[in-house]
Amino acid sequence: MLPDALAIADAVVIGPVSARSCSRKLIAFRRVGIAESLRQRGRPAKAFDSSAEIADYLAENARPGDLVMVMSNGSFDGLCAKLLDKLQALSGARR
Repeated sequence: MLPDALAIADAVVIGPVSARSCSRKLIAFRRVGIAESLRQRGRPAKAFDSSAEIADYLAENARPGDLVMVMSNGSFDGLCAKLLDKLQALSGARR
């Protein structure tokens, strides 16, 4: 089960899932349900509707030394580039 696998992480951020075989409502329910299951296990977990929301959240909450792992079967709507841009902007602003 996915919550079992993710429960070892210090925190989990779940983004939108694109699947043609499932309705969007079912996918959203699963995403939110996984996050809730992790929170019930004492793990911080949030579900977001877009890669931009995830990049904003991670840029605000990640700290130096944190390891952020992005798992996706595609480009995740450019999440990695969006996050790197935000982190670089923040580090320049902090200097």
